[in-house]
Amino acid sequence: MSRSLFILKRRHDYTQDPSYSSSYQVATGMYNSSKFVVDELEAGKRECKLELVVDNNDIDRVVTEYKPTHVFLEGLWVVPSKFEELMAIPRHKNVKWHIRIHSEIPFIATEGIAMDWIPQYLKQGVYICPNAPRALEQIKWLATKTVGGTQAEKLVQYLPNCYPTNFASYPVKVNQAEKTELNSKGFIDIACFGAYRPLKNHLQQAFIALRYAESIGKNLRFHTNGRIDQAGGPPAQNVKKLLDAAGAELVVHNWEDRETFLKSLQEIDVLLQVSISETFNIVAADCTLAGTPMLVSKEISWAYPTYGDPQSVTDCLRKLQLIMGNKSFFVNGNRSGLNIYASSSRRRWLSYLEAK
Repeated sequence: MSRSLFILKRRHDYTQDPSYSSSYQVATGMYNSSKFVVDELEAGKRECKLELVVDNNDIDRVVTEYKPTHVFLEGLWVVPSKFEELMAIPRHKNVKWHIRIHSEIPFIATEGIAMDWIPQYLKQGVYICPNAPRALEQIKWLATKTVGGTQAEKLVQYLPNCYPTNFASYPVKVNQAEKTELNSKGFIDIACFGAYRPLKNHLQQAFIALRYAESIGKNLRFHTNGRIDQAGGPPAQNVKKLLDAAGAELVVHNWEDRETFLKSLQEIDVLLQVSISETFNIVAADCTLAGTPMLVSKEISWAYPTYGDPQSVTDCLRKLQLIMGNKSFFVNGNRSGLNIYASSSRRRWLSYLEAK
């Protein structure tokens, strides 16, 4: 029977609020992504644990304490030389070591060490596990250049996100009730949650929100997160300046525990996630669980296929009008797609851990 240990590096940005796991947690989507996999495996009666560590030097300690068969290190933060040390320790001789990649290649490009470290990992026999098929294809090709054919097939594995689809706890409003509620307000609440990064496309989505609010004669309240990552400073500044110039209100949400965030999603009218690059997108999944309509790009492939073009405000306005005209239909379509994705992910993880 497999025994899996997921290890996440604790960054400086951890919340002081207890999370839904009843422990203090790193305030990032990567923590949630890891926790969802652990929850799914535990539901499937598999032994697993999630650990937060300070740095590379804590890995041996937590692995020694838990005695896993599989170790999954979340993201690119372990220096390749550390694996030489770990693999030489007799008590770890039967451990399978994995690096989980949570980004498509455009995001990986912002990690300056990626194309240096990934080949080194592969040469050491460390498994590389992208969560997106396109990243899988490219990294598998890289592996053929690094370690060769059959070994490349073995060492690069697709391990997608998991997500809890307990939709019954979050009923969808009927469309007429939604229309009455929106018509009673003098403003519209549109959100574009997620850390500010260039490829998240916040500024373009602020234009979409402003133009849509204008088209229906409403003032705009534009909701975002306060987190800024990977050259996200200029996009955040430009969103604020644009909203100021247009006379719209910016509502900034700090890190929220899971139930609070789901409530925030239920209180907005529509979510925008028209990203230039994505893999799974937990914010979109949370929105779908909360029963709120959303407009996304085709990067979020599990969503109902009424995608907005991230380069075209005009196209996004047309799609947004369609979605807002029949919200419950599109929410249920998104739920169906997410449920199919989640079921497939669960099967893949369980199959991988059962393989010899």
